[in-house]
Amino acid sequence: FYAGLQPSSVVRLTDDAYRKLIRAKAFSNITDATIPSINRFLRILFTDRGKVYCTDGRDMTMNIVFEFPPTPSDLAILKTLAVMPVPSGVEVRFIIAPTPNLGFAADTYPMDEGTFY
Repeated sequence: FYAGLQPSSVVRLTDDAYRKLIRAKAFSNITDATIPSINRFLRILFTDRGKVYCTDGRDMTMNIVFEFPPTPSDLAILKTLAVMPVPSGVEVRFIIAPTPNLGFAADTYPMDEGTFY
């Protein structure tokens, strides 16, 4: 992931993460970088991990929302501008949504103490 600057940290990719990087780069070469196509891309890339989607911030920003904790290699792939398809002049923000704490298991809080969003 060399972008002309000295990297602050190096991410070693496993074989699966490297395959994901190759798929992401191939998609960025053929996409039109619209929200529906980026959402399709994210669903394909993270099909077995959980929900992840792109939203329009309506102020020249785009949010990538993860409803699961992404790995460092996931974030490294998506934060690389040469890989992630981003419309021109749009800032990308990454949001990791908290997992809701709702239930009646012994290790959870009562109904009025959970995380709701």
